This record gives sequence, structure tokens and C-alpha cells, in this order.
Amino acid sequence: MITSRVVETTGIVKIFNRGREEKEEIVANQDVNCFFLKGKMNMLMGENGSGKSTFVSILSGITNQDSGSVAIFSQNSGLIKNATLKERRKFIKLVPQNIPFVSSISALENIMVDYHSALTPN
Repeated sequence: MITSRVVETTGIVKIFNRGREEKEEIVANQDVNCFFLKGKMNMLMGENGSGKSTFVSILSGITNQDSGSVAIFSQNSGLIKNATLKERRKFIKLVPQNIPFVSSISALENIMVDYHSALTPN
């Protein structure tokens, strides 16, 4: 059985600048290459500050990478229009760590909440 790659990243780099006077660069992601297979559960693991949240924000379209590419269903995400981007977000879920779960609904329902719309400017 051949399992297709639904998401693939190549050479993802994201650098943040900190400080007004001393342009200190913080490298959040450097040359990240990975893929996620259809029908498989995937997870990212790493130490605090290792760039996991930044990488997931790039995958979900909330943050743009400085270089490299993200392909969703073999389509470069940089070429995806807004309507397709919303469709893509049905497959990539981001549950921000600073937004608490709603206790009156199930864990799955919390994951299905469209946090992307709340976090992404129109």
C-alpha cells in the first residue's frame, strides 16, 4: 500500500529580529525538511524554544517562512489562494497553547474549533 504525502516541507527557514538598535536575529527554524503521510497521526517533539510552534504556524498559513517551501497535496502553499487556504486548514489543525479548552465540549470538538480564523487577519 502506497501512502501519499499530504504535507511536505523543504528547507524551511524562519528568522525573527529582536531589538530596535541591535538587530539580534533569532533563528526559529533552519532548513526544516519533513513530510506527513495521509491517514497517519503525526506529532512534533522538541525542547521549549526549539521552533515547534513557529513551524506549525507556517504549516497552517498563520506565519510565512523566510525561505523554503510548503507543499499541501503537492501544491506549493505560496501559490494557494485564500479560499483554498481555508480548505487546507480543514486538514491542518492548530490548537494554540495559550487558548484554553472549552470545558463544555469534548476534546475533539475543541480541536475542530477554527482557531485559524480567529488568529489570521482578514
